[in-house]
Amino acid sequence: ESDSGNTTPDNDPSNNGPGTDPLAKDPTITTFEAPGISIVKSSTTPSQPIVVGSKITYTFVVKNIGNVLLTNVKVLDTKLGLTAANQPTWISASGSMASATGTLAVNETATYTATYALTAEDIAAAKVVNTASTEGTTPGGLKPTDDSDSGNTTPGNDPSGNGPGLDPLAKDPTVTPFEAPAISIVKSSDSPKAPIAAGKILTYYFKVKNEGNVILTNVKVLDSKLGLTSANQPTWIASTGSMGSSSGTLAVGET
Repeated sequence: ESDSGNTTPDNDPSNNGPGTDPLAKDPTITTFEAPGISIVKSSTTPSQPIVVGSKITYTFVVKNIGNVLLTNVKVLDTKLGLTAANQPTWISASGSMASATGTLAVNETATYTATYALTAEDIAAAKVVNTASTEGTTPGGLKPTDDSDSGNTTPGNDPSGNGPGLDPLAKDPTVTPFEAPAISIVKSSDSPKAPIAAGKILTYYFKVKNEGNVILTNVKVLDSKLGLTSANQPTWIASTGSMGSSSGTLAVGET
C-alpha cells in the first residue's frame, strides 16, 4: 500500500517521513481551500415624523460558508459609506467560536450594524434601495465575496423569488419602504359687495394639497365657524391635472 509523497500537514501519520519508507502505509492527503462567504442585510423603518436626516438602522449578518478560516472580513456599502477603512459597528460573533471582529471560523456568523440618514430624494421616493457586499481572505490568499441578500420581508425585498434572506448566495437588494405623509391647506375668500349688511354671503375657497410621498384617503376640511365637520363637508369642485382623484382622495402632489 502506498506511502504518501506529499509534504503537506497530515501526510505522515506513521511519523516515518512522507515518502521515505517503502513499507509504510501513509494515505495520501490532498488538502484544498473551498472558501465561501454570505451576507444578509436587514433594515428598520425610520420613526415618524420622517424628515431629512431621519435614520434607518441596518443589520448585516455575515457567515463563513466555506471550509477554511477567513480573516480580514469586511462589509462594504457605498450608499452607507462603508469601506475597508470605515467599517460598520461589530456586535458579536456566533456561539462558542466568538472570533474577534474581522475573523470568521468555518460556519461562524458575525453581526454588524450601521445607520443611514435619509435625504430629500429618499423621502420623495418613499423608500431606500441598496445592496451591500462582503469579502474575506483565506490562509492561501483567496478572497471570497458575496453581494447581500435582503433579510426584510416587506414588499419588494425578493426580486429573485428565492425568499428574503433564505439563499446565502442570492443578490436581492434591501428595500426599506416608509411613509412620510404631509398635507397643506390654503383658505381664501371673496369680499362681499356693498352695501354690507347682516346676511350677506361670503364665499370661501379651500385648496388642499398632498405634500407627502403616499396617497391620502378620507381627506377632510374642518372649520368650526363655517360648521364644517367630518359629516358636513364643503362642496368639492375638482382635483388637479390628469390625476383626477375623487372627493376625499389625494394622490401624491395632487391638489
